[in-house]
Amino acid sequence: MRDPDLPDAHFRRDRILSRTCIDFEIIDSPAKGASSAGAFSVSATGILSFTIEPASTDFSGFDTLSVNLQNTSQDTVLVGLRLFHGTQTLSESVSFSGGREELLPGIPAFLKFPIESFGTYGEATDWKDVRRITFVFCREKQYAGSEPVSIVFRGLEGESRERYSGPRLTSEGLRHLRQDCSIENACDAKVLSLYRQSNPAMWIPPPHRYPKENADQVLRGEIMGFHLGYPVDWASNPEGSLEWAHFLHRHHFLRSLVIGCAETGNPAYSRALENIVKDWIAANPVPIGSNGGASPAWETLSVAWRLREWLWVAGATDAFHGFRPESQELILRSVWEHARSLVDHQGHSNNWIVVESAALALAGLCFPGFRDARSWWKSGIRRLAIEFVRQFFRDGVHFEISPMYHAICFHALLEVREAAQKAGEQLPEIFFDPLERCGEYLAGLCRPDFTWPSLNDSGSMDKDYTALLRKAGDMFSRPDLQWIGTRGTEGRTPESGLRVFPDAGIAVMRSAYEPDAHFAVFRAGPAGASHVHEDVLSLEITAWGRPILVDPGITSYGPEALTEHYRSGPAHNAILPKKGFLRSKAPFETRVRPAGRNLSTEAGKNWRSVTGICRFGESGDRQSTITRTILFIDSTFWLVKDTVRCSLPEDIIVCWQFAPGRLEISGQSLEFRCPEPEERLFKLIPLLGKMSANLRCLTGSLNPPGGWVSTHGGDVPAPSCEYSMQFAAGESSVYWALIPGLGVIQTERNDCNEGDTIRISLLDFRYELRFSRDGRLYCCRVSGYS
Repeated sequence: MRDPDLPDAHFRRDRILSRTCIDFEIIDSPAKGASSAGAFSVSATGILSFTIEPASTDFSGFDTLSVNLQNTSQDTVLVGLRLFHGTQTLSESVSFSGGREELLPGIPAFLKFPIESFGTYGEATDWKDVRRITFVFCREKQYAGSEPVSIVFRGLEGESRERYSGPRLTSEGLRHLRQDCSIENACDAKVLSLYRQSNPAMWIPPPHRYPKENADQVLRGEIMGFHLGYPVDWASNPEGSLEWAHFLHRHHFLRSLVIGCAETGNPAYSRALENIVKDWIAANPVPIGSNGGASPAWETLSVAWRLREWLWVAGATDAFHGFRPESQELILRSVWEHARSLVDHQGHSNNWIVVESAALALAGLCFPGFRDARSWWKSGIRRLAIEFVRQFFRDGVHFEISPMYHAICFHALLEVREAAQKAGEQLPEIFFDPLERCGEYLAGLCRPDFTWPSLNDSGSMDKDYTALLRKAGDMFSRPDLQWIGTRGTEGRTPESGLRVFPDAGIAVMRSAYEPDAHFAVFRAGPAGASHVHEDVLSLEITAWGRPILVDPGITSYGPEALTEHYRSGPAHNAILPKKGFLRSKAPFETRVRPAGRNLSTEAGKNWRSVTGICRFGESGDRQSTITRTILFIDSTFWLVKDTVRCSLPEDIIVCWQFAPGRLEISGQSLEFRCPEPEERLFKLIPLLGKMSANLRCLTGSLNPPGGWVSTHGGDVPAPSCEYSMQFAAGESSVYWALIPGLGVIQTERNDCNEGDTIRISLLDFRYELRFSRDGRLYCCRVSGYS
């Protein structure tokens, strides 16, 4: 947080004990060969970065890096540091500062990077062996200008501080910032009554992949799959993963104790809540002069999540009733620091700001005893109103095109809506019909088995948002959302068929809302604001209620081979040029541009279709186009048509990622068969015509990476196949029949001057599909056997 400019008697600041210049040499462009002997200037369009090697790698005498910089650009620049540590293992540890310290244009400034504002992947827990430091300078993702980033680098210093335990706000400072000194008047009991057992939101699971513990396990110090001991060691990171450390400090595990209190009234759970929160506050003082960086404790997103979890603690304990007076005061002092940090800083311009703004607004409603509470509420609501319009398409889809981050934002907004209505506050229009549309999108993506596809970064392929939709169904009086939220035990069955979200470029095909239904999701829209995967025109298939062809999800954001694989085009059910796409590198305005004409639909008597278009390569006459059409016929099977139009021959790959399970291949026809269970098998049949293809199959391969999905929070081998083909100049098509069931008797493709004809004979019916030369289906005949 920024220094709040309070007297020392009200707020405790660290004391600098020593300051030392750090000698170094730059080892890469744009300023290779420069050293710490003097200032130097660097400039680059887009992202500017350079790496130094320090003369001495032992930084253990420092707990802060202070960088003397001048921003000679016209706009604010964001600055980040990456520290590369020597380790005793083959893998290198990397610490990140978060990349969001602001450097204003003009006047030289010292930016502070305290050790507590870094997050680490790997084993490094200190600064004893810092081999390299990379400095990164950039602008916000949505920056649309063209001015280069220009920096004057004047020096690097290491500092050592005398640090206080938390909180920094003193008892005298709390009295100064409070309108009333009693704990009863500090909290709004009416609003906090929402955070009770009667609220279905209590059972919305945390947004992480780690094992969820019960209350007794927390008492034993067993948290997120590891034994941490009790009291908790807040420096623990047994997995060596930055995400794990973040979720530890976000306090999602406290919900188990909250539920235990609600269900049993066991005083041991209440005492544990008091002791854990109090211990965390003392061990993690808020960093001053820093936005928290990538710190597990004070990163802005962690601040927001933790504050929201503390509201459940307050609700379960009747506004901390039964806590010792010194604990009550300690928590209130820390609540002020949390809210002040969220006032001072905003995280990444995506889901982070939504979650942070929601937490700030909730702090204003739930803790009205603070003099600043009203401004917290107004600031949070103002930010949410702005960000909703910026971040959500008109069809209700969040602009990261990730069901997980969509659900996270939707949840935060629902929580604010409910708290505001309880407090009698008026809300902007976004909290009504527009917010309800967000629930409709999430409901539309629900598979027949009540799991969700993991488009873009969305964690495992088997995420569950039913508890969230149950809450939304109750709030909006929507029986269809309640039906999904209760897994079909309450409410009304939603309508099936074709559902399209035109801005996000997502279409859903569904035979019914039944346990053995067929279901498909097709994606043909923008890449997304962030958390982008390089798939386009990708497909998910569920047959007989069982996911068959899946988006692989993602397990970790760490610097690992599988992280990059999960985000790559070939990890998906997609068609793409062999050289791939780089949609994640496109300008921000391109990544969030609504799908528009890139997605279209048609319908006939017994079929529905959705078509997506993707352009790649050079612009103008040399640009190539891929068109993919998904036909859902008689709500029984799918036919996929892939058409490539190019001025020069193009190497194209078509990839299919299956869910874990056994897969059989027919070598001659290159078709695949999922044989289990036998009575409900699934066939993928290529109808390539005169096109020849090379086939590569991978399952659980690390070199090259392929054949993986993320499920239940881990990497699981799963069959994948890749068809490589060369499309000649001009226009040509290949087809893929995706058929659930035993009864595939014959498939046939005939090409002629008038167009293509596909014949598929099943046990009960024969289908003949005729396509005109312009690619459109103009005839779908169905006949029985005489």
